[in-house]
Formats: sequence, structure tokens, C-alpha cells
Amino acid sequence: MTFDSSSATLTLPAGSSVLWAGLYWSGDTAAPGIGSAAPTPAANNTVQLKGPGAAAYTTLTAATLDTDALRTTRYQGFADVTSQVTAGGTGSYTVANVQAATGTKAYSGWALLVAGPKLKAALSGRGLAGKPLSAPLKKLAAG
Repeated sequence: MTFDSSSATLTLPAGSSVLWAGLYWSGDTAAPGIGSAAPTPAANNTVQLKGPGAAAYTTLTAATLDTDALRTTRYQGFADVTSQVTAGGTGSYTVANVQAATGTKAYSGWALLVAGPKLKAALSGRGLAGKPLSAPLKKLAAG
């Protein structure tokens, strides 16, 4: 069963290749006002991803999970999804099960960042919050 899912379309130019792809997700598991807490706050390090043509979701576990020092219910996760995007290519990507509260002041989001030699910018998703993307991109600059 999935919840809190949304989709975005990634369009890769003809002849391009994927050098690196990262999925970022973020949310607040506590209900800050009127609303409900996230279903399973301790599972904020996992999400579900379904790429183009896939019959089922794949569970991803964050390689990096950061929390806000002042409000530990706010978090951001990251997973390297290069193999999934290389295999899936252009099409619709759906992310589900981002742990987040509901209500008037609640938030969650995800972004798919894709880099390659012929890509100027291929960014898809539903929001990006938290720390800069510098850590994973250092790997690209060195390679």
C-alpha cells in the first residue's frame, strides 16, 4: 500500500546518457497545527519509487538522512538512483510513502536531479528543501 504519492515527468534529450541521478525527499513528521502526524515517523529514511513502465514500486533507503537540529521531526533524505534512471530513461517517475504530517502547516516534497554530459538541466519533482546538493555533486566534479 502506498500513500502521499506524486509523479513528475523526466525528459532526457535524444542521445543523452545519465552520469548520475539522485532522489531527494523531505518532510516534517509532526503535525504543527490542525492535522495528523506522519503514519510511521521512524520510516522517514525510506520511500517508494516507480519509474517509467515499472509494474511495481521499489523501496529506497536513504544513504544520507539529515534532521533539523531545532525540530528533529523535520528531515531530508537522499538516495542514489543512477541505475533506476539509466534503466527507466524518459518518462513518469512516481515517489510514494514520504513520511509527512497532514494539516495547514505541514510540508513534504521530493526532487529528482539528473546529470549527464549532454544535459543542461533535468530536474523533476515536487519541492526540494534542506541542505545544498554539494556533497553528491562533488563526486561528479572529481570524475
